[in-house]
Amino acid sequence: MKKVMLIVAATSFAALFIFSCSKKEETTTPTPTPTPTVTCTLKKIVQTEVGSTTPSNTEYTYNSAGKVVKLKYDNNYDTVIYGTSGTMSMVKQYPNGSTTVSKTYTYTYSGSTITQIVETGTNNGTSYTTTSVITYNASNMPSGVTTTTTPSGSGSNMSIKNIVWSGSSPTSADIDFDGTGANVIPCTITADGKKNIARFAPPTEGSSVFDLYSSNIISVVTKSTVTMNGMTFPAGS
Repeated sequence: MKKVMLIVAATSFAALFIFSCSKKEETTTPTPTPTPTVTCTLKKIVQTEVGSTTPSNTEYTYNSAGKVVKLKYDNNYDTVIYGTSGTMSMVKQYPNGSTTVSKTYTYTYSGSTITQIVETGTNNGTSYTTTSVITYNASNMPSGVTTTTTPSGSGSNMSIKNIVWSGSSPTSADIDFDGTGANVIPCTITADGKKNIARFAPPTEGSSVFDLYSSNIISVVTKSTVTMNGMTFPAGS
């Protein structure tokens, strides 16, 4: 499961894209020299975080319809299952070299918009279910993610509220640590103007909606001073 922790400043990285491309002659324009059309398919992303010398790898496999059906990471891989409507209905995660499912993610839609992600798996020997309900604003951009995990204590209930967007980049959000509304940290969000490569992967938790909808990479998350459980946490990035 890909974790996106918005409380910590977003990680900077360098990424190498590997594409498989093909050319198709354009015949609709009667010119002496036809202009070639290039079609590229993303095959692999090699990502190195700043300060690290060890790259991480993501490899993509497609079906005959051009849809991603497998994503292979360094330690595990995901298989993607589509419903009859063509929308992604389930993702199954496996440890590399194994055929035993470690986690599953199922998706609920309103039209073509994901409104709920349900994750099931095992944490320290205890089976759990994490449900993330996603709400949207009038522009059909995510406005909040409410997350609950059962049984209690087996996972996170951290939710995201009051997401504000400027075009296709988020500018602020409130992080609700336990989903109760008692421990909320207001945050401002800065994007770096670079394209967001994370959107090529299926969302595997509620906070992944940032990856689906943000056109740029979130580079800095700045939190306000907040008091929780009698302790004051200073503002910072």
